[in-house]
Amino acid sequence: MPDIPGLPGVASVYNPAGILMAQKNDLSDAVAAAGVDYTIYVGPGTYTDVIDISYAGLTFVSTAGAATTIIDATGLTGYAITVSAADVTVDGFTVVPASVGAITVTGADAIVQNNIITAEAGWPEGIRLGGTGATVSGNELDIYNTMMVIGATDCTLSDNTFGAGINVQDSTGIDIIGNDLTGSEFTGIVFEVTASTNILIEGNTISQTTDAEGTGIRFKPVTGTHDGIKIIGNDITDNEGEAIQIDSTVLLTNLVIKFNTITGNNTETGDHAIQNDTTTDVDATFNWWGTDVAADIADMVSDGVTYDPFLTDTADAVFSASDVAVGAKSIAKDTAGVAVSVATTAVTVDTIAVAKYIANPQEAIANAIAFFDVYVAGTGIWGADDKATIKFYAGDANTEVYIWSADTLTWGEVTPVDFSAYGGYVYVTVDPAMLAGTPFALIGGAAAAIDAPGLLAPKTGDDDVSLTPIFAWEVVTDAEGYCFELADNVNFVSPMVKLDGELGRLFVTAYAYVGELEYSTAYYWRVKAVSGSFNPWIQWTQVEHFDVESTWSTGVFITIDEPEEELPPIVVEEAPPVIIEPIVEVITPAATEVTPGWIYVIIGVGGVLVIALLVLIVRTRRVA
Repeated sequence: MPDIPGLPGVASVYNPAGILMAQKNDLSDAVAAAGVDYTIYVGPGTYTDVIDISYAGLTFVSTAGAATTIIDATGLTGYAITVSAADVTVDGFTVVPASVGAITVTGADAIVQNNIITAEAGWPEGIRLGGTGATVSGNELDIYNTMMVIGATDCTLSDNTFGAGINVQDSTGIDIIGNDLTGSEFTGIVFEVTASTNILIEGNTISQTTDAEGTGIRFKPVTGTHDGIKIIGNDITDNEGEAIQIDSTVLLTNLVIKFNTITGNNTETGDHAIQNDTTTDVDATFNWWGTDVAADIADMVSDGVTYDPFLTDTADAVFSASDVAVGAKSIAKDTAGVAVSVATTAVTVDTIAVAKYIANPQEAIANAIAFFDVYVAGTGIWGADDKATIKFYAGDANTEVYIWSADTLTWGEVTPVDFSAYGGYVYVTVDPAMLAGTPFALIGGAAAAIDAPGLLAPKTGDDDVSLTPIFAWEVVTDAEGYCFELADNVNFVSPMVKLDGELGRLFVTAYAYVGELEYSTAYYWRVKAVSGSFNPWIQWTQVEHFDVESTWSTGVFITIDEPEEELPPIVVEEAPPVIIEPIVEVITPAATEVTPGWIYVIIGVGGVLVIALLVLIVRTRRVA
């Protein structure tokens, strides 16, 4: 069969090995042809099916996205898509609900993402979420569809648009984070029928309900007690009714309403932004109510709602980080850099909230390192032996801690102050009754001095340094490490090497450059000695630092010149020996002629005459 997963109007079924097994025009037939861990790629088009995904691990995904891949179950019975198996993914469809709803999930660890749920009329369910461990993200549900969370456990709803809000019933461990709930007719989020526990509502926009009684968040009468509901860091604004409404017979424990923006609500009814009709007080401190709280607070909260201390601006403008724990006696260190542990016997600790201020929220104080808020609320009366230990993950052994008094409007010093070099925190123990939203300031004392390292190599001014240099410096007494930088500019902008921080610093006094520098180029390097704990924030500039740091020791050098190109060597090749062939001339002697006999006669006569002459001469001398 051809491998065409994106064919319009066709669903292609692949096995776990990626082999095409079938192609179907009906989605129900495609699901029936699949198996465990299969993938069904659905091409663009409109399908008029209802499907039940009962194979674990099946991925059901469109190839062209939700805008052009439509499952229209109008007039059909039940849900358009039923997810009854575990680890199923439904990704990228426009779903028009069947008679009951669009998508229902009962299998564990399902993923429902990037879908559009739409209906022309009526109130069918958009997504009905049960089971355990589901993730619902990036979906868009229009005004006619509600997100139903019923009997679900440990599920996450994030980055969705819910036109008709969210209905939560009998669920545990649900995180509702970063969703847009704008324009719902009646309620953004409603709790009803049966109580739920450990529900986090954080970072959502819950706004512009259209009905006169439309509320942002509403707790209706239920069977049981809601416990551990955290409403944190949301924008609950411009709703026709209340921002938060708690009906009279509702039972709530460990309800937290913190760091929210709560403005522009109850414009028609004249009721309060937070309406508490129960007999139990509600803690709504540390929220932003607008610019003139003193004049408007009577319209903002009903009786039984505590609002003070309140934020002086939105949470994002006031704090760089925050965290909340409910129903616990401690909160561990998180992004706010604070840990709190409360020791008490008679008091039930309801809420611990911590936050880190962007700037000093109170009267100026010199040499401040950081400002924090630590808030503890409990049921009962604090006793003389009750204590709260606070760990600030900032400062050093010389740090002083001051606490702001809301009664006297002054800073008061907290003693004794201890420092854990191993844990990297300053800690104090105080009376928990003092922690009603009190800002703390950490004040840095005089830190012990530490010498700057002496540079050994390369020396400043060296102009023949290797392209792969080794940097070395002197040992500094009391140093626990060294920070090193190498750059091609004197200001060390975007350094080529930057070794610092808790994990990056060096524990030796040398560094070998890995790579190769350029010829005839000036480079700058510097090193400083450090000790103590590493703190990623100093005041509000996001400058990392150690408790004790020396000044930088800086050097500059120039690398070696590029060698001139050498001429190729002259190669003298030995000529092959010349072989001279000897010239041999063969002379053939002429034929010898025979001397005639008369010649010999003449020669003989001549010889006789000579001899006669000699005899005559001799005789003549004797006569004389």
